Amino acid sequence: MPTILFLSEACLFDRKSGAAQSVRAQLKALARAGWQAHALTMTLFDGQQEYPLAQVHPDLSPLPPVGSLWVQEDEGVTHTLYVTQSTVHQAVRPWALRAFLEVAQQSLTQLQPDVVLTYSSPMLQPLLAQAQQQGARTVFYLANPAYASAGPWPFRFVDTFLLPSQALVDLYRKRLAQPSGVLLALDGPDALGAPPESGVAEVAQPGQPDF
Repeated sequence: MPTILFLSEACLFDRKSGAAQSVRAQLKALARAGWQAHALTMTLFDGQQEYPLAQVHPDLSPLPPVGSLWVQEDEGVTHTLYVTQSTVHQAVRPWALRAFLEVAQQSLTQLQPDVVLTYSSPMLQPLLAQAQQQGARTVFYLANPAYASAGPWPFRFVDTFLLPSQALVDLYRKRLAQPSGVLLALDGPDALGAPPESGVAEVAQPGQPDF
């Protein structure tokens, strides 16, 4: 049974984030298809205002101890949340980020995932490097068109780029001609775990394995 692990500082229960909702749906689809699906995040949400965690789950009000891990099953997906003092990204403390990285490193070692999925910051690059060293395929969900313009390519330790639409695939096709990797476009709720002929438009360099 294949295993996928999503890693990010940003919580997938963020209802204001389209990327979070899309990835959460993909993990559920993989769980239904027989994958072991896990997500490890912090309790960080989009926006400058505190997010009402009680809307995520009643057990998060009152807030569990800062630095603890809160685990919740969501339609076959195991979500582990590292509890932070604030839900605002800019307010997170450096020690909390370091502690989260340590938890993530332990999760990679324990789970030995086949696929590691993220859409997060460069801070997680050491985790992607560790995943590759363990033999996992690293996948970056690239929903932002801004990186298609010229400039330094910010992505390292990424095998596959997953995009939410064929339009973004076309936009990034030329940009991704230089970095190595496979480019996939979601074209249905189960596309992440489907073969290319079953809902995924694929652009791959020669010799790259299918995701």
